[in-house]
Amino acid sequence: MTHPASTRPLTDAQANWLRVNAYLPPLVLLGVLFSCVIASACLLTTFPSTPFLIGFVAAAAIIMLVVAAFTALYAYHHHLDLR
Repeated sequence: MTHPASTRPLTDAQANWLRVNAYLPPLVLLGVLFSCVIASACLLTTFPSTPFLIGFVAAAAIIMLVVAAFTALYAYHHHLDLR
C-alpha cells in the first residue's frame, strides 16, 4: 500500500537535513576520488609494469565508479525531495 505524499511544507530542520544529504556525500566522494587518483598515480609511476598493482588499481577504479553512481543516485533523490 502506498501512502500519499504529504502536502505540509518541510520544516527548516527537515530542509536542512535534505540539503546536507544532497550536497555533502558528493563532496566527500570527490575528495576520496581525488585522493585515490593521486595515490594510484604515485604507485603506478613508482612501480611501473607491476601486473598485480595494475589489476588492483583497475579493480579499485571500477569499485569507485560503482560507489560514485550510487552516491549520485542517493544525492539526486534527496535533491528531488527539496523541490
